[in-house]
Amino acid sequence: MYGSLYFSFAERNQPSDCSWDLVALAHNFTLQVFPAFIKGLEEAGWVTSRTHLGPDEWRAVWNVKGLEIKKSI
Repeated sequence: MYGSLYFSFAERNQPSDCSWDLVALAHNFTLQVFPAFIKGLEEAGWVTSRTHLGPDEWRAVWNVKGLEIKKSI
């Protein structure tokens, strides 16, 4: 279905690097799983054609204490 979008570890012209292996694995996993995930959201009534958060609502501070709340409801 996605043809040449899949990454192969052998395609890189650099020495093997674990972080790039993880990027390739995550990319390939996303290509396989994401279409079914989006379809499931849409079938459940979710609107997936646009974002629902403003530009300042995407930020969070990730630390051992948790999230910093950017907006109160």
